[in-house]
Amino acid sequence: MKPSSRTPEGQPNHCPVCGKDLKIEPSRPPGDAPCPHCGHLLWFQAGRTAEEIQQRINREPKELTNYFELAQLHLNNEDYKAAEEVYSKAYDISDDDEEVRWMREDVELRSLRQEIVLAEKDGDSELRDELMNQLKAKELAVIKKRAELYPSNLLFKYDLGLRYQMNSQYNEAINEFQQAQNDPRRRGACMLALGQCFEEIRKNGLALLYYKSAIEEIPDRDVENKKQALYLTAQLYINLKDHEAAEECLDRLAQLREGF
Repeated sequence: MKPSSRTPEGQPNHCPVCGKDLKIEPSRPPGDAPCPHCGHLLWFQAGRTAEEIQQRINREPKELTNYFELAQLHLNNEDYKAAEEVYSKAYDISDDDEEVRWMREDVELRSLRQEIVLAEKDGDSELRDELMNQLKAKELAVIKKRAELYPSNLLFKYDLGLRYQMNSQYNEAINEFQQAQNDPRRRGACMLALGQCFEEIRKNGLALLYYKSAIEEIPDRDVENKKQALYLTAQLYINLKDHEAAEECLDRLAQLREGF
């Protein structure tokens, strides 16, 4: 058996657990590989056509790997509706398997995002806004369910906080970010999000505290979040009439933009 390996020329895939897009060379057989970001087992197509895979499904209707392979083929072709249909069939025969449900939910979200892009290209702002609202509600429901199933998973808590924030549910978002900040990899991002949420509910003292913490916690390599933290802190200082402190933040922001 050929072991899986992570290479630039590998097959594309999308992890339904951590949400990362990636390229990796799967093992042959059976055509799987762990996600290098979170370890979740991913399935890849084996070079067969859709017709060939469907024939295998017809012969072995209870074999889930055939459904995964067909769905991945559709995903590689960005045919999310077809992949969604395949995962729905797989879920129906899987005895409510949680992994299959996650795959189905993930492709449902990708399908919605694709519809939003198409609506934007067509200039249909009304349809785009309607689809955006559907997407935000669907993402919130999906991530909330996963966070409830795995309460110790801080990535899910962070993602849930982001979805609450996008839906203007700031108190709920604050609760999730305060727990997610215990993950050192996302502590700075959580500080920044907490500052934004507290500012939205007009608790400027707490917002300023978290913004200042975000500036210190966000690593220098995360340039965009660092710049946003400095900018938002400066704006809040201006609103609070502390122009000297605002100028200091803006100076640091200018230095960051110039690469010092």
